[in-house]
Amino acid sequence: MSRLVGTKDICMFHSVTDVVGLNRLTRIIFTRACGGVVGMANAEVKEDKSEKKIVALCAKGATEDANRMIRQRLTDAGYHPMTFHCFGFGPVSLEQIIADGYIDGGVIELSSDWLDRIGGGSSFPPDDRYENAGNLACLRFLFLGPVISLPLHGKHTGRKTHLHNEAVVSYRSSYAELHQVGREIGEKLSRSKGPITVVIPMHGFSVYDRVGGPMYDPAADAGFIDAILAFPDKIKVVKVDAHILDEKFTDAVMDAFLENVAKVCSFPFI
Repeated sequence: MSRLVGTKDICMFHSVTDVVGLNRLTRIIFTRACGGVVGMANAEVKEDKSEKKIVALCAKGATEDANRMIRQRLTDAGYHPMTFHCFGFGPVSLEQIIADGYIDGGVIELSSDWLDRIGGGSSFPPDDRYENAGNLACLRFLFLGPVISLPLHGKHTGRKTHLHNEAVVSYRSSYAELHQVGREIGEKLSRSKGPITVVIPMHGFSVYDRVGGPMYDPAADAGFIDAILAFPDKIKVVKVDAHILDEKFTDAVMDAFLENVAKVCSFPFI
């Protein structure tokens, strides 16, 4: 069903039985379904008169504590945060929402699903991932947080694993995989029309990727760092002596975000 719904707010009503004429049960179900459609069609949606700009965030459960701190900081700074789950159709929806013009304050990403595309995971980022924000004149900057090191889900042997939840097993990524992620994302971000900042927590990219954690591997994480540093003229890289869930890191994220906001506001409108 998720592939049929895609990025749209489509509602589905289960018929329970095969649709072959009416009977005592289907008459009730279809009548209620029609009532739901009529109710939605007649619902009044008031236009939001707020002047607060919307900032999109994209993160996974393994980075949610940092995402929560940044949402609060954005709210305090006068922005409206809009959060997307960096898994499944979340990133697809994020890119569509950006292209549709709903995001006018910027993008902050604390995780990436691009590694799923490379390693055969359960997420499916679209071809235009990381491109829409940089392409829009009305959204002239994009902030990308560090890539999470654990997005591979499936049967991969010879790796460190960790049970994220009952539905998802996380697999440790390698230096080569993260280097490819950094190179491909860097190429996309380098084409942006506005300033780009990548903030890197040097002590780990997720709740599992820290000293003593089941996925801690700084040598593998260096793959992303080495690759993203290959775009010095296009992408500003800030290394933070902290873990991604440390307040020191989220402070650095907000500093980078506000710095880019100031740069965008100082540009003549095109």
